[in-house]
Amino acid sequence: MRSALSLPWRAGAGSGRLRTLHTVAATVCLALLALVAEAAADGPPVQRVRRIIVDVRPIFDSELDPDFTEAPYTWANEIKIPTYAWIVRREVLLTPGTPVDERLLRESERNIRALGFLRDVTITVRVIDERHVDLLVRAQETWTFQPHLNIAFGGGSQTSTVGLTEKNLFGLGNKWVAEWLERMRLRRVPSTTISMASLTFSVPASTVTE
Repeated sequence: MRSALSLPWRAGAGSGRLRTLHTVAATVCLALLALVAEAAADGPPVQRVRRIIVDVRPIFDSELDPDFTEAPYTWANEIKIPTYAWIVRREVLLTPGTPVDERLLRESERNIRALGFLRDVTITVRVIDERHVDLLVRAQETWTFQPHLNIAFGGGSQTSTVGLTEKNLFGLGNKWVAEWLERMRLRRVPSTTISMASLTFSVPASTVTE
């Protein structure tokens, strides 16, 4: 008779092999993660914003034209109160410590232009070291004090409006409008006149949305 060869069977042998496979797989995964982290560390470092520098140039900038160093250009620059740096800085979508993002830089330039009282807006990156940069925000003031006069006819009356508008009051971005309105009814004899004065003051919100 043929003798049958019997192998001893141990309870839990299958689950032991499974645990061994799991251990090997976990070790391989950890090794791969370590390789990825090492490769990332060897790549270029992330540049972050160190500080934001604001340079708002006067209406008549002597850097652009030497003649602006004389009157009456210097008088105009003295009369115009310069825009405060924090008014400009709050429109920049990057803050100290955040990574440099070209898209956010261009959008920040649009935000500053949208204020309506600054022009020639540029934001440039100054490299400090391999991990830090400064943002230089440059803009130029515009003349924001504007008188206006309007005369209109209609409905048998004449309406005259005289006013003054300041779009950047005290350099804070506030708008101030003072008007004198006079309406004369021409069809009545004698003609009647209605006069009124108005003063409007508005504080525009930042163009940056949360």
